[in-house]
Amino acid sequence: MRPQLFNQLKTFVLNIKDKNEQPVFKHFDLWSENLIHIEQEQPFYTPAVFVEFPPIQWKTLPHLNREAVVQFHLHILVHVNSPIPTQPNHTGTTALDALAFSDILYQGLQKQFANLPSDNDTFGFTFGLSFHPLPAITINTLTIEESEIEHDFEELLHLTDTYSCHITDRTATPKLQKHQAKPKVKVKISS
Repeated sequence: MRPQLFNQLKTFVLNIKDKNEQPVFKHFDLWSENLIHIEQEQPFYTPAVFVEFPPIQWKTLPHLNREAVVQFHLHILVHVNSPIPTQPNHTGTTALDALAFSDILYQGLQKQFANLPSDNDTFGFTFGLSFHPLPAITINTLTIEESEIEHDFEELLHLTDTYSCHITDRTATPKLQKHQAKPKVKVKISS
């Protein structure tokens, strides 16, 4: 389930565009305490977003399904030129400018999540009684829970936004299979 959520978030984050239709975020990856040994890390462009998955509390459902409110942290790293504007004509990204990336990410994700199908949209019988199976995983109800700012890394501003979403995982559910029925029927006609 985490790989599916990671890939969905990556697609969403890298498709958030600015007013010139350019990607806002330049890099997306898994968080692995990237700032502790920043000099030894693989270089990446900023603004960058890294996702971290804390432990998940699953609720077991019938038919080998499970669901949870899954929490994840999005670490936003932005290169800043100075903590505050130093001159009226200052160019470059300041710490105050960088704070907007948290809002941009939140708004972009809300738009993307609003377009995901929910359990109610993808399951059921339609007119003519055709059956539409549920997707293996549904992700919905995105909520932002907390934001934190850390500026201990010289020219990098580290913003951490904590989100949660409701996930239903049906990957262990046995697949329905079609079998050709070969009825063994004997008909006796009596006169």
